[in-house]
Amino acid sequence: MQKLIHAQTYSGLFLVAINPYRNLPLYSDSIVQQYRSHRRDENPPHIFAIAERAWVHMGEERENQSILITGESGAGKTESTKKVIQYLAAIATDSYSHSTTHSHSQSLSSSTSFGAVMPSTGLPGRTSILRHKPHQSMSVTNTGTQSSPLGRLGLLERQILQANPILEAFGNAQTQRNNNSSRFGKFVRISFAPDGSIAGANIDWYLLEKSRVIVRAAAERSFHVFYQVLEGGGPLKSESIQCG
Repeated sequence: MQKLIHAQTYSGLFLVAINPYRNLPLYSDSIVQQYRSHRRDENPPHIFAIAERAWVHMGEERENQSILITGESGAGKTESTKKVIQYLAAIATDSYSHSTTHSHSQSLSSSTSFGAVMPSTGLPGRTSILRHKPHQSMSVTNTGTQSSPLGRLGLLERQILQANPILEAFGNAQTQRNNNSSRFGKFVRISFAPDGSIAGANIDWYLLEKSRVIVRAAAERSFHVFYQVLEGGGPLKSESIQCG
């Protein structure tokens, strides 16, 4: 496990990760708990450590936080963005399980172009902070006996995670280097209540590669949704063909 995690490393403030092009057991609920409420130097380099640090800074400083995920096509930007959202949804669920009182919302947002000890409930904070801002945000710019992360999430957290397949259907395509390449940029903003629970989210998209619908390079495909409609068949397929 330690060797697998070392496929990621730090360069100053940045996390450098290599796409292994295979599934690795690095994102289970037990790994989420391993990075929860721990400083960056207490665990091997991991995308969860970056998300944890942004979460802590949002609570301590009461300021919006941003995470920028960048890289070449096929580098893993889309998957890294989903892992950040998975981690935030998981720790927000943990916070909500201890407190169900919602007041002013704070926000953490994630987008792709994708020493502090946390308390057991609510957003982290310092007793020296006397001011309160009603809205905070973080942006990300492209198991044992424990239950799975998705199984523990509430409805809102599930909706945020389940929005990704829809976005990928209409905005991702197969290229020569990547079977699920994002052909657009997205900015995801997640809002948090003071108790640490998720209060809402919105996703902005931009720079969609519309030309891919009518022309593309050899060995590449159009957006996934067209093939999914044909594969699914039924009335939608017949209607789409007739309209075409």
